[in-house]
Amino acid sequence: MLHDPKWDAAIETKDDPVQLGPYTAWLEKRPADEAYCYSSNEDCPTARYFTALGYSEVEVVPGLVRFAGGETKLPYWFDVIACNGPRTYGAALNRARALANAPAD
Repeated sequence: MLHDPKWDAAIETKDDPVQLGPYTAWLEKRPADEAYCYSSNEDCPTARYFTALGYSEVEVVPGLVRFAGGETKLPYWFDVIACNGPRTYGAALNRARALANAPAD
């Protein structure tokens, strides 16, 4: 069977959910003054982020996010962004931006 280039256009690509850029972009859409509960395995910012991406049955445990059909390791900065206070989406966004602008070691 010959390859039809139109088939490639039909394939949707999804940003890697554990990259800082897509997470920061999601935080930018949250109400800045909305508070969140960091210790909720199903309702913390990371769980809400993965749910917004279409994952179901999301549960966050230290260093890992589980969802229907799988799990993935989380980079350290997910905790840095969500754990530190104040715990509002605006403050989390500021921490994400600071990490993105930090010089590489």
